[in-house]
Amino acid sequence: MIITIRLVGGESDWLRIVNLDPQISFNELEKLIGTMTTIPPQYQYITWRGKLIPASKNPLQSIKEGEELFVKHSFVDKWSNAVLRAGRIEKISGNDQLDEAQTVLDIIDLLKNTKFFFCYSQLGEKMLNIHENMKEYFGGDRTTMEAATRTYFYNMLKAKEILKDSLTFLVSFRNKVRGIHTG
Repeated sequence: MIITIRLVGGESDWLRIVNLDPQISFNELEKLIGTMTTIPPQYQYITWRGKLIPASKNPLQSIKEGEELFVKHSFVDKWSNAVLRAGRIEKISGNDQLDEAQTVLDIIDLLKNTKFFFCYSQLGEKMLNIHENMKEYFGGDRTTMEAATRTYFYNMLKAKEILKDSLTFLVSFRNKVRGIHTG
């Protein structure tokens, strides 16, 4: 029997037309879908005519030739939640921003662990951008660390009256060459 398997939930759907034995078991169907989509069986959400496919001995017995199965990763809604939270973080203030950023990072880690971005690879770049933006709330990027270091030492030296002119204050940052160095 020829049916269409449509992956949904990403930025664009894709479909495959496959020839399946109508007597295929649920486990065999999950394995096939896992191979096609890279969604591990425990995260597959498979529907037909708007209803979840039953985990029965012969899940395709009611399906007719040419019909479609819709497949998505069961955590698609978590991705939507992460994108929504990341988009509204600027409207939050104080420590709540840090909590929200950590929540977004936790959701992304959960999605990575469930192979979500293997299946929806077109979302990978967006995920990396969101991930980097959320890390900035913790001062984790090099530019933020360099600016904070410059400001700290400038203020300290100025307070001790060691530094009088900001134009003479120079700090440079370089990657450390491997090994142990003094100074």
